[in-house]
Amino acid sequence: SIGSAFKKALPVAKKIGKAALPIAKAALP
Repeated sequence: SIGSAFKKALPVAKKIGKAALPIAKAALP
């Protein structure tokens, strides 16, 4: 179902977000 897929994707999205945060900060002037 959509709910189970969302629950599986949520922790992955959080990991990607944490990984992207320092990259985004470094990219900013």
